[in-house]
Amino acid sequence: MKKILWMTLAGAASLAALVLWFIIQLNPLSGLEKSLPKNDTHHLDGKKASQHKGASYSAGHNNKRDAAEPRGGQAVHNALTIQRKLLSHPSYSQPYGYVGASFEQWNSPHPVDIPILDGEEHLSLRLSHFHYVYPDAIKGKVDASVGVGNVRLELIDVRTGTTLHIQQSKSEFLIPLELNWPRQLRIKATVEFDGGSEELSTDLNAHYSVATIKAINHARINQQDLVSEVTLHTEKPGIYRLRGILEEEKGTRLAIVTATEFLGAGSQTLMIKIHHSVLPNKTVELALTNLVIEKMSSRPGEAKRYGRSERIRWPIGKVNQDRLDQTPYSPSQQERQQLELLKKL
Repeated sequence: MKKILWMTLAGAASLAALVLWFIIQLNPLSGLEKSLPKNDTHHLDGKKASQHKGASYSAGHNNKRDAAEPRGGQAVHNALTIQRKLLSHPSYSQPYGYVGASFEQWNSPHPVDIPILDGEEHLSLRLSHFHYVYPDAIKGKVDASVGVGNVRLELIDVRTGTTLHIQQSKSEFLIPLELNWPRQLRIKATVEFDGGSEELSTDLNAHYSVATIKAINHARINQQDLVSEVTLHTEKPGIYRLRGILEEEKGTRLAIVTATEFLGAGSQTLMIKIHHSVLPNKTVELALTNLVIEKMSSRPGEAKRYGRSERIRWPIGKVNQDRLDQTPYSPSQQERQQLELLKKL
């Protein structure tokens, strides 16, 4: 009897997880989309920390489960609860409190952090980002709980193993990108420290800007939304997605906004919409910041490409929420079907 009950519960949890996955696929712009950088070529190998001189360690995207992460049915329940909340807002304008953390982490690399000297000390290699867009420089730091001496850096083509660049450095370093470098790169650092040396490596992606955000107009009211026109220059036609943070003048973050359109090549415009439900109940100056422009994959196996913004922060004007139509968001038919399905789980 216990075995039958266990199998029933396990099957229900699996079904719920499958349904949730299906819902997320139908709503790919939701806050549950996992946009952290993917790196399948280089992971921690799980071996014990080295206790000898000259060992080598590497890392890429972290696939390990956090010890505090809820498991099984509780994790599914939490995910379903969040998804219900997200479906009460349009996908183009979702509260920062629900999806902000995921957005903030999309370009976070996994640091290499290892014990040294019989586990008494530690050594780490950290990059500022996983994705770099030309002409940005690769920025990183080697840190240790003991004194760091010389650091030898090698930049390697992951696909061919060819060394593209070598430099000597101290703990902090900058490596300017070059136009002819491939997308998948690896940094190998040979670090000398008080008592020994180690090799560490980590991966990154280099991009050559596929689009540039040139201007963003002040927002205007259109029924339930604020609407702002974005001008950009694109290198190739395709489907582009623009994401960013909506914030108040004092830096309070309100929402993650998203716009997705097919654009041609050259000077193009797309519209960003901000739903009234994410705005504060007062007159405030608003701005868009931390913008990410992506050219989406057009075929299987094609990687996303990234662009740049000419400014970090774009003011879009002062807005009084009371002037907008306050009608609650009405989910689409597809979203209503998702909500009905969630209620049954």
